[in-house]
Amino acid sequence: MESTVKNKFHLVLYLLGLIGLAALFCYFLGQIHMIANTLIVSILITYLIAPGVHYLTDKWKFPKPLSIIVVYIAFLGAIAFFIAYLWPIAEFEFQRLTGNLGNMGDSLSGILAKWATTVQGVLPTSLQGYIDPQKFNSHELIKYLQAKSPAFMRSTAPGLLSGVRSAATILTGAILVPLLVFYILMDARIYKESFIGCLPKAWRANGVDLLRRVDYVLGKFIRGQLIVCVTIGFFVAVALWLLGIDYAILIGIFSGAIDIIPYVGVALSYIPAFIVALINKGPLFAIGAVVVLQVVHWLEGHIIVPAVVGHSVKLPPLTVMVALIAGAELGGIMGMLVAVPVTAIGRVIIEFYIEKNPAFGPLTEEDMREPSTPYPADPNNIVPPSESVKQIMGEVRGRVRSNKFVRNLNEMRKKTGQLKQETSSAVQEDAQATSEPAAQEGAACVAPTHTDEPEQDGNSEGNKPEPKA
Repeated sequence: MESTVKNKFHLVLYLLGLIGLAALFCYFLGQIHMIANTLIVSILITYLIAPGVHYLTDKWKFPKPLSIIVVYIAFLGAIAFFIAYLWPIAEFEFQRLTGNLGNMGDSLSGILAKWATTVQGVLPTSLQGYIDPQKFNSHELIKYLQAKSPAFMRSTAPGLLSGVRSAATILTGAILVPLLVFYILMDARIYKESFIGCLPKAWRANGVDLLRRVDYVLGKFIRGQLIVCVTIGFFVAVALWLLGIDYAILIGIFSGAIDIIPYVGVALSYIPAFIVALINKGPLFAIGAVVVLQVVHWLEGHIIVPAVVGHSVKLPPLTVMVALIAGAELGGIMGMLVAVPVTAIGRVIIEFYIEKNPAFGPLTEEDMREPSTPYPADPNNIVPPSESVKQIMGEVRGRVRSNKFVRNLNEMRKKTGQLKQETSSAVQEDAQATSEPAAQEGAACVAPTHTDEPEQDGNSEGNKPEPKA
């Protein structure tokens, strides 16, 4: 019992220490946001291309620098393919969208005003004043949204473009990121050995195991999430194109890019598809676009993500949402990108501590079994005061008897009683053994009793007197 309480106390201190270190680390990264964002992007790219580098190095025996260069060329080729074939289409659709933005805003405001008029006619007279169709003018709506936008959005707006505020920052990142990725891949083993060497010898085996688990979770999540984003963007674009909705390629690229943020990206991807379908095709096509996106995201959650990412992260939705909000508050978009991987690392560390600590064990049904006594107690079954006192005294006696000191005292009393019984029985046996020889000696010393009858021998004639001569 004492060891369990002690281990739980150590776990609480361990978690508080991790939270403090994480807060200090986030504050430090906030002070050097440019290099922090560059380092984060470098780590993401490292995890993306690391399997290719390891494959060429281990399978084909390429030197590591040559493997990195080959993978770099393939990676840049994929980006060049995207820019050469998809970027012109996306750019054309974006220019067409910005050119029609005014007309789309007027159409949207007209549709919303019409809906507001319909709703106003259905509501009671006392509530009709709260809905004014004139407020749904596009210009008034934009002003209203700007004035009523949450403080969260306004406070994080400066952090949304913290790493790309100027051309100099972009140029610096474009130069630093390839160099950082190259040196991380080249010297990863040195960094690992240096970290393990700083640990005490008793912790080094666990340190290696923990790093292996963290590396697996990060690699699985980052590479899998990229594949999921590309797949979702492709399916959304194809589905909207088949429905005949304008800007299908642009909406697909947006849906795939925003899907890197769990849950939030899924919710935001519905908005442009619904608005564009509503303005160009009407309410039925807007509902159809939402249904198609819902089917795509259902396939994502039940087929694509389990097959690609697996269950490496294993975070409940509430934990993911809290992590995303905290990441947005601390680092804007970049904070939201790293919130889920950092939370997954925390989960790995906690699971590792629980697994290595013998005081903890897997949760069983017996642990979650509810007590048989009802709560709150039934007021009809009121216990008399005397019975209450008896129950309390019984609980007190039970706790006293279950106390370790009292148990030891009772055991000593039992042993003392047993020793007394053994001693008394041994004394009785000694007294009995000494009394029996004494009785036998006393009986031998007593004289024989006199009788009137003469003693008879075996020969009867020998008892007669001899005659005189």
